[in-house]
Amino acid sequence: MHAAFLQPNVLRIQVSRTPDGITFLSVARTIRRHRGGYHAPEILFAIELGCEIQWARRLIYADGMDLSTLAGTVPVGTTCRLCERMDCGARAFPSIQKPLAVDENVRGVSFFAPVEERPPE
Repeated sequence: MHAAFLQPNVLRIQVSRTPDGITFLSVARTIRRHRGGYHAPEILFAIELGCEIQWARRLIYADGMDLSTLAGTVPVGTTCRLCERMDCGARAFPSIQKPLAVDENVRGVSFFAPVEERPPE
């Protein structure tokens, strides 16, 4: 869904897998909403609809996709704070499952991803 903001008004189709192993086909796109007068800001929202992969062939959005191998499946989580995937480069918040430890000399896959502990020198 977040990738929909990269290409506004374009349908983004993705096969995703949650940490518990459930695989989904999802379709996302942005919509704009203008409220108020001339100086009021325009708001950009993203909407995502999806279904479990077993039902994906019933949707036209799955046409032409190879759903048998699922090699391009994107790992996703419910929300960053609850997600179990600690190696996520898109993590926007620290996990409540593991305390945030900052080491200014080590760069992880993202700022909020835990860094491997180094042995003392």
